[in-house]
Amino acid sequence: MKIQKVNKYFNILFIISLIFIFTSIILVVAYSFFSGRIYLTVNDKNRATILEMLKESEHISNSSEVIINNDVVRIGKRQGLGDWYLYIKYDNGKEETRILDDGEFRDLYEYIGSNGSYGGMLGILTEASIKISIISIIFIPIYITFKICYVINRITEKQIQKDKDA
Repeated sequence: MKIQKVNKYFNILFIISLIFIFTSIILVVAYSFFSGRIYLTVNDKNRATILEMLKESEHISNSSEVIINNDVVRIGKRQGLGDWYLYIKYDNGKEETRILDDGEFRDLYEYIGSNGSYGGMLGILTEASIKISIISIIFIPIYITFKICYVINRITEKQIQKDKDA
């Protein structure tokens, strides 16, 4: 009777695996449509570096809309066609966007890329769901192998029972 319990648990894990895979596909599609941005949270450790890099750019520092001070809470980037977009979010919720040439402001572009995370919270969820889905995909061949062995075992037990009864 133990093998029936194992079969029950394998069936439940298989259904959960399919749900994870389906959810991961939905998150990847949503992420690809809604977010290609890389975000970097501005904290005490990197605030001075980021503010210094922002002040170095004449395009940013001469702009009347962009204010470079301690109210910056998050910066982000997104690659465009021949350009890249810089996103600056402030403590009050306001967000500014600047379009910069690919060669312009390269230090900040690379700094955000190496220290930031893709897509903010959606990116974190997508990354985690992909890892869980990989585990789920690895489980599927194990499940199929178990089911084949389970069916063979059931057929063998029925045949043995018929031979005993005859």
